[in-house]
Amino acid sequence: MNGKYKLLQANPTICKRLFWVDFVQLEQVLVKAQNRVDQYLRENPLFKRGIAAELNVANQLLLTFEYLRRYPAFLNL
Repeated sequence: MNGKYKLLQANPTICKRLFWVDFVQLEQVLVKAQNRVDQYLRENPLFKRGIAAELNVANQLLLTFEYLRRYPAFLNL
């Protein structure tokens, strides 16, 4: 999962097929999410926040989109 965003950067045409979102729209959402994360960290400064995340914000967003795309199928099963 760590390299999925790099894969999409190399081949943005598969983004629509995998996540139902154009790559341009994905990057816009990613910028907004990254800005919100940065704002939260500035407003709530803590020196120790626990274990660092293995996935960056881009891959966390892609994981969320993948979950939302497949969730209705699992409900039907």
